[in-house]
Amino acid sequence: RSKSRSSSGATVIDSCKLDQRDVLRTLKKGLGKINRCVENEKGRNPNGILPESLPVSFVVRPSGEIIQFRVEDADFRQSVLGKCLKRAFRAVRFPSRKGTDCPINLPIRIRK
Repeated sequence: RSKSRSSSGATVIDSCKLDQRDVLRTLKKGLGKINRCVENEKGRNPNGILPESLPVSFVVRPSGEIIQFRVEDADFRQSVLGKCLKRAFRAVRFPSRKGTDCPINLPIRIRK
């Protein structure tokens, strides 16, 4: 996935080498911890309103490390659920690769 963008004469090459299939395949390995965060939240607050999906964003470094994890919904960002998701995602390691940091936006689906 290589993109060139131009603004005010400067050209930026995006050499992120992750596609959606790679992201989903790698995150599947951490799915147990991610699901546990959601299930624990349901148990803590059985009458609470959880959204159908919770958008998250993060950056995958070429080393495979996840940095800058963020729950996009401000109501859940600093919640127990948000902090648990942050720990779960930070434990996931992507394979090392060439290229640049890859920003990822992803909805976490929450089953009722």
